[in-house]
Amino acid sequence: MELQTYDISEGRNSKSFWFTSKGVKGDIRKLVLYQETSIPYLYNLAFGDLNPNSGELDDSIVTDNGDGEKVLATVVSTIYHFFRVNPSALVYL
Repeated sequence: MELQTYDISEGRNSKSFWFTSKGVKGDIRKLVLYQETSIPYLYNLAFGDLNPNSGELDDSIVTDNGDGEKVLATVVSTIYHFFRVNPSALVYL
C-alpha cells in the first residue's frame, strides 16, 4: 500500500526537511531534523511544528489537523532522502 505524502523541501545535506500540513486547523508548517549525536554516524530524527516566532522545531505541540497518516508518511519519506545522501548513517526515533 502506498500512502499519500506532502511535497517536501530539503535542506543542505538532507538533514532538514519541511512541509505544510493542510487540514481542519489550516496550513501548519512541519519540520523534520536529523540531528547528529555524540556517536559517529548516529542521528536522532526530530519532528514537530515549525515555530513561526523562533523558526525552530517545537515537538511539544499536538496539532491534530486531521491528516496524521499523511503527515507520518511524509516524515517517513524524508528517511529515504536522508539515506540517499548519508548512506553510512544510523537513525533512531
